[in-house]
Amino acid sequence: MDIQIEGDSVTVQMTRDEAARLGFALRAGFETTSRAEYYIRTGLSQPALREIAATLIASEVPVSIELASGVEEVENPRRPRPKPPA
Repeated sequence: MDIQIEGDSVTVQMTRDEAARLGFALRAGFETTSRAEYYIRTGLSQPALREIAATLIASEVPVSIELASGVEEVENPRRPRPKPPA
């Protein structure tokens, strides 16, 4: 695996086997938690990580993947929030 850091950008180059193992490791991290719990623990969107893991496991071409933060209102909608002042 080769990791290059330039400014705010990080490029990770790995073999297909390494990418598949990373995909399976990511999948193991979210398969045992709810979407809300995953967000609370990581700040990331579980569905977005599912897509990234699937891409790492199955991709046969170079890809660029964005790892965006989750949006709390979407990822954890049952959390009580204060009502805005009237």
